[in-house]
Amino acid sequence: MYHALYEKIYEVYGKEEMKVIDKHLKGNSVPDSLSQLFVLDSLDIRWNGQTRSYMADGAMKVVAMKGKPVGKTMNVKMEFIRGRSGNQYFMYVYDDNLWYYFEYSDHSLYTLSSNEEYNTVVKLEKPERKVMTNKAGEILYTITLCPDSKKERFLKRIK
Repeated sequence: MYHALYEKIYEVYGKEEMKVIDKHLKGNSVPDSLSQLFVLDSLDIRWNGQTRSYMADGAMKVVAMKGKPVGKTMNVKMEFIRGRSGNQYFMYVYDDNLWYYFEYSDHSLYTLSSNEEYNTVVKLEKPERKVMTNKAGEILYTITLCPDSKKERFLKRIK
């Protein structure tokens, strides 16, 4: 069955594209164009005139995280604020057993989780590995473990 599918894909896409497709089929990875921190699907984002921000509250599918396929549906509470001094993002991703919190502002990404292993990795990572840069070497953001109070303030604010 797999061999027949492989041959059909080869017929349609040709030899050069097949190398890329084969890499993803065998390597359990996602295409480079999707290798972002998160790739999300089915996220319903709406404008909130009262808070002057974009918000989401509901289920979404986490397609990939750091280039690795996830394919899991989770709940999310998110807010995106555009401002003159810069953009701010707040995201709380959770299910019955696990949660992750992310907050971005002023080139800093704050994060925390109910997963203690995740928190330990963020906390103990070498400082130079917590600085994310683009191809030109410009600093995009620095990752920092945040206190639980940041998450609680966000959840209280968006009730």
